[in-house]
Amino acid sequence: VSSNQFEVNTLEVTNLLGQQQNVKVEKLTTENCQLNTENMSSGIYFIKATDTLGNSLIGKFVKE
Repeated sequence: VSSNQFEVNTLEVTNLLGQQQNVKVEKLTTENCQLNTENMSSGIYFIKATDTLGNSLIGKFVKE
């Protein structure tokens, strides 16, 4: 996960039912984070990245 628009402060991952997923996040730099999706089931997920001011970006990804 990376953003050149703002510094990522928090990440939330939810499934299609809106259930929050417990995903390990490693902060690589202020603009880049890495998610460990190894223990997640296959499917479509939404990710919400938020900065310290409360601005957020939402995207989706597919875990195969």
